Amino acid sequence: MRTVNSKLKDQNGFTLIEVTIALTLLALVVTILYGSFYLGHRAIEKAQNRSEESQRLRSVGDLLATYIRSAYPCRPSPRDASIFFSGEKNQLAFISAFSSGMGGRGFSKVKVVGAESGEEGGSLTLEEVIPLSAACQEGDGGYRNGLVLSGSIRG
Repeated sequence: MRTVNSKLKDQNGFTLIEVTIALTLLALVVTILYGSFYLGHRAIEKAQNRSEESQRLRSVGDLLATYIRSAYPCRPSPRDASIFFSGEKNQLAFISAFSSGMGGRGFSKVKVVGAESGEEGGSLTLEEVIPLSAACQEGDGGYRNGLVLSGSIRG
């Protein structure tokens, strides 16, 4: 005849302690995997944000460079030796042969203004007056084309 102990040893299965240890290890592995996926996702988001910011700054720099490369030494009269150019600490004004308001052609008076607004930076705005008269003065029928190039610049 068999005893009670021999019947228990013949039964197959897991004990409660073995199941608890297995679930604890599974929870630990899932937690580690979640953390690694979360860190990877955050790294991708940061890289995308930096890429977008770099592209935005590159576009602003390209637009400003186009205007500055197209600066035209316009004189109010042929006898006047001075050309129209005004530059200060936070402001630059000149005549450009490039006009984004006229599709990249035509003269315009360009004014770039950098305004500070505390520690977080400031804004950079571009304004062009189109068209100009032959004497490099603002025309009567012209209009102003304004553009905020950057909302948060640091100087």
